[in-house]
Amino acid sequence: MTFTINGTDIAPYIKAGSLKVTQHKISTDDSGRDTQDGTMYNTVIAKKYDIEAECRALKTDEASVVLTALMENDWVTVAFTSPVTGGEESVTMYCTEPSATHAMRKNGVDYWTGIDIKLVER
Repeated sequence: MTFTINGTDIAPYIKAGSLKVTQHKISTDDSGRDTQDGTMYNTVIAKKYDIEAECRALKTDEASVVLTALMENDWVTVAFTSPVTGGEESVTMYCTEPSATHAMRKNGVDYWTGIDIKLVER
C-alpha cells in the first residue's frame, strides 16, 4: 500500500484497518429528482477523493514526522493506492488541523494517540 504526504511515507504510522478512501461525485446544481415523475437526473462535473486514517500510538519522533508532513503547507500532495482505480493516485489535498493526545510515558519514551488524518481533494 502506498500512502505518502509530500513524499513522506505515512503508511508505517497508520493503525491497521483505519485507512478509508472515498471517491465522491460533485454534481451540477440542477441535478436531483424531477418533481413531476421522480426521475433522477445527475450531471457529474468532477470526482474527488477524501481520505481518513487514524495513527497507531506514536513515539514523539514518529508523531513529529506525521504532523510535520500534514502541516508543512496549506495544500499537500498525497500519493495513495486507490481501491477505485486499482493503481496509485497522486492528488493535491487539504488537511484539517490534526491534534495529538499524550497517552503515556513508558521507559522514558512519550507516546501520542488521537492523531487522525482527514484529507480532502482540492
